[in-house]
Formats: sequence, C-alpha cells, structure tokens
Amino acid sequence: MKWLSTSLSAFTYFVLQFVNIGVSFLIPVYCQYVLHNSPFIAGLVLLPGSLVGAAVSPFAGHLADLKGYALPIYIGLCSMTLGGLIFFGIQEFLTALIILFVYSFLRFGFNMGFSNSISNAMLNVPQKFRTDINSLFSMLQQFAGSIGVGIMAAVMAINQNNGTGNLAARSFVGGRYDFLLATCLSAAALIAAIINFRIQKQKNSH
Repeated sequence: MKWLSTSLSAFTYFVLQFVNIGVSFLIPVYCQYVLHNSPFIAGLVLLPGSLVGAAVSPFAGHLADLKGYALPIYIGLCSMTLGGLIFFGIQEFLTALIILFVYSFLRFGFNMGFSNSISNAMLNVPQKFRTDINSLFSMLQQFAGSIGVGIMAAVMAINQNNGTGNLAARSFVGGRYDFLLATCLSAAALIAAIINFRIQKQKNSH
C-alpha cells in the first residue's frame, strides 16, 4: 500500500503518453490509407492539436495550483477517454476536418493530465526518493512512446496484411481496433486516477 499511489500515478502517466504518441502516429496513416488525403494534409491535421496542447499546459499547472492535482487529471483523462470514444463511435463519418477537431480535444486532455501526473506522484514519496521517481517517470515516458507507436503500428499492419477487402477497408478495421485500444486504456487510467486520489484522501485524513 505504501507505493500504491505512486504506482497508480505511474500507470496514468504511462497511458497518457502511450495514447498521445500512438494516436499521433495513427492519424496520419489513417488519413492517407483510409481517407486518401495527401501526406501534407495528413500531417497538417496534427498541427492544431499540438498548438492546443502547448496553450493548455500553463493553464493545467495553474488549475492544479488552485484546485489540486485531481481536477486537471480527471478532466484530462475524461477528455482523452471521450476523444477516443468519439473516434471509435463516428469512425464511418470521419473526415480530415473532424479528425482535426477530435484530435485537438484529445491533446487538450493529454496536456491537462500529463505533467500534473508526475507532479502529483512527487508529492506522495519521501524527499530522498524523488530523484528516483523522476528517473522512473522519464524512463516511462520514453518507453510508453515507443510501445504506443509499436503496438498501434502492429495492429494496423496486421489488419492491412490479413483482412478482407481493399487496402482502405483493411486500414479502416485496423484504425477501429486502435481507436478502441486508446479508449479502453484511457478509461483504465481514469479508474486508476480515481482510486489513486481516494487513497491519497484517506492517507491525508489520518
């Protein structure tokens, strides 16, 4: 129980990066193979989301200072779960413009929760372990990014090479599985965060 809160924070941090990098890889591939957009458009779709993320980060930190870490992390994970669910639920109607807006919403969620997750974890360990925790989270960040791209690329490639129909149809199925994966992982991280802050609340009340 001593390190459960830190472990849950690490899981949340890992999932946030996994989904962020994985979806950032998936969207240009999906736009090119399924929507038949040009490589330029496929890459440009990500730009507004990146700008939204950069703008949100200072606000997320300020909100954490005012209201505590739970609120921005909850908002971030709810936004990422909802964003993944929108991708999955309206996949048949996706266009480059719709993807642009949904991805921007997803990036809003990522930047609300990402930095606050590690900051919250730092508060729940003794001072002497904080350097180790910082190193652990840095490793998780790199690992989550590479694993996120690897798994989502593998899911897409498996469906492209083994499905039925033309390449666009097979890529559509691969994208569907990837969107579902992103949604489920984000929901799992949200549950982990809820449990985490309940543990912290109980600990602080004693």
